[in-house]
Amino acid sequence: MIYFILHHLFKIIPIINQQSDTRINCYTFLFGSISYFLLYGLLQNYRRTPFLKTIHNFFIYFVIVDAITMAILYKNYYSRSIIAEVTDDPDKWDWDDETHTYRKTKTSQLENYFDHKIQTLEQTSDTLINAEEKIEELDEAKDKLDKIDKLEENLEELDMAFKYRPEGDLAQQIEQDWDKHVNDQSQT
Repeated sequence: MIYFILHHLFKIIPIINQQSDTRINCYTFLFGSISYFLLYGLLQNYRRTPFLKTIHNFFIYFVIVDAITMAILYKNYYSRSIIAEVTDDPDKWDWDDETHTYRKTKTSQLENYFDHKIQTLEQTSDTLINAEEKIEELDEAKDKLDKIDKLEENLEELDMAFKYRPEGDLAQQIEQDWDKHVNDQSQT
């Protein structure tokens, strides 16, 4: 309740009302917290009646409920989270006087859009690079399989040649040709 009262009180006081909304909200938080500390100290000293003892026992709950209520009111009034007050760049928000809300600037929206598109393109390019690498690996494997098939065909031909091998110089010539063929294949 203290945060709520101070926030509206600061909107009425002309000197503070001329400040930016960010400063007014910071003043509200600062002076509201100080007020709660002072109230807690007073309740600590004057808890003679059962009513004040009960308020003192549940004081932290009152503070939490007040802070949550103020955050909800802030969200409803400004159309953005109270955390955005501290963390976001003020240039990313435009104040709309008619609706009393903050809206993201067109530049900020475009930056977010382009950042998302860049991230998507980077992921797509990574996928394409991986696909190209896989295609190269598959091409290499296919070439190796083709070489193995050719070797198997040559082996079958040689096996047939040795089964029906003629006697003499022709057999030696075939063996020499085969050795030469195997050496050529192993060099490539």
